[in-house]
Amino acid sequence: MTTPAAEPDFDALFAEMAPRVLSLARRLTGDAELAQDVLQETFLAVYRALPGFRGESKIETWVYQIAMHTARRHAKRARSQQRRDVAHGVSRQSDGVPGDLNEVEALERAIAALPDAQREVICLLSLREVRGRVAAEILGIAEGTLYSRAFAARASLRTMLEDKTRCDPTSQNHSPARASSGDQ
Repeated sequence: MTTPAAEPDFDALFAEMAPRVLSLARRLTGDAELAQDVLQETFLAVYRALPGFRGESKIETWVYQIAMHTARRHAKRARSQQRRDVAHGVSRQSDGVPGDLNEVEALERAIAALPDAQREVICLLSLREVRGRVAAEILGIAEGTLYSRAFAARASLRTMLEDKTRCDPTSQNHSPARASSGDQ
């Protein structure tokens, strides 16, 4: 049968996917305002491309791929701007001291410090509906590569969070639990 499938309803797709895309964008960028920009640009691209969606993958996978590309583009621009700011002596760092960070803020900073490839894997796998094969498809990598990056990212996060706890005099021995040997 050669009749094309009905075009997905944009409003329904937006209602279903926007909170998840925003969450992913927030994790990838580490910036709520930038995440809003990523969300808007993602769904503008989805709206424009929806008539050409061929259904070769699940629509959710397709939307996440667009969101990942959009977030990468924004992150690259933000890093460029940050380098220009540093070169011109402008600092956007907060005046807060690291000891004031709560555990969630510490984790968000540690995730933001990961290399892009590891951060993308961790952020995608943190979404409930995105699992190994689908996350690998979204990123355009082999599933084994996905798990290798996830393992390396978790090890890096564990080290960063343990170092923060050891260096934080206000910490009351709330170090992150060590993962069992089966955590991969």
